[in-house]
Parts: sequence; structure tokens; C-alpha cells
Amino acid sequence: MKIYSTALGRCVDAQQVRALSTPVCVPANWVEVAGFGCATVVGFPTGQHHALVKASEARLAVSQGAELVVVVPAPHAVLGDDHALMLELVTIREAVAYPTTLVVVFDAELIDVDRMRSCARLARTCGVDALMSSVSESDPASDAILAEELPVVGIGMEKPERAVVWLRTGL
Repeated sequence: MKIYSTALGRCVDAQQVRALSTPVCVPANWVEVAGFGCATVVGFPTGQHHALVKASEARLAVSQGAELVVVVPAPHAVLGDDHALMLELVTIREAVAYPTTLVVVFDAELIDVDRMRSCARLARTCGVDALMSSVSESDPASDAILAEELPVVGIGMEKPERAVVWLRTGL
């Protein structure tokens, strides 16, 4: 399992990021600082950014060496607008070329089980590689639902049970 230390807090500086001995997950504008092989998050934490802004951030991060891109989709799309969700995911997938891994967050606090399943199926159709159940702490029950469609990326202080990649918090 690949483990990334997250460096997404406001108080994290470039020196701390460079000092980490493990791969790191940073905001998209910090990929150049983190170096090749890092992970990044776009649309963090709310997903309220325009899809083209997220796609641009993701593309820049990939061009600077990010190997994994986590996207927080627009809440209105996740809550029930399949067309908007598909448009956002396809736009970002086009910006994040293979072999870079594209991960989408479907926040377990926002949607019910049926909607989570629907979103996961749609994400798979749009070329997404993996899914997450939260931007802060993985939800085991939701991870199990997401894992029915795609691999799960976990996040939190403790290693999530079903995760194939772990974004370890606490830096």
C-alpha cells in the first residue's frame, strides 16, 4: 500500500514538506515544492470551484510530477445532478492523463447509500480510477459501498481497512 503524508493545513510550509521522508499529498500549487511522485487535491475542501478551474489545477499538478490527483466534486452535482457530475468528471479526466491516478471524493456526510452507489457507478463510467468517502476521515461503511465499484483511497490518522492507498493526516 502506498502511503502519503498530507500537508494540506494552513500552517504547513515548504521546509516542512521538503523534510518529509515519505511521499506527500499537497495542494495543487505546491506540487513543484513537493517534487515528483506526490499526490494533490483539487477543489479542496468544499468542491465549490468551477470544473475548469479544477481541471487546470489538476493538469498543472500532473505536469509538475503529481502521480495521484484527488478531486472534490461540486456538491450540487453529487447531491443529484448526474449531468453536472459527469461533465465535471470527464473534464477533469481529460486533464489528468493516464497513468496518473484520478480519485474522486463522495462525502459520506452529504449523500445517502443509494446516491453513493449511483455516483460511484457514474465515476467508473467517466474513467475515474479510485474513490474516497471523505476529505478528512474515511467512513468504513461508505468505503465498503464505494469498493463495490472501484478501489478505495483512505484518509485519516488510522489506516482504513479497505484502502489501497492511504492519505495519512496529522502533519
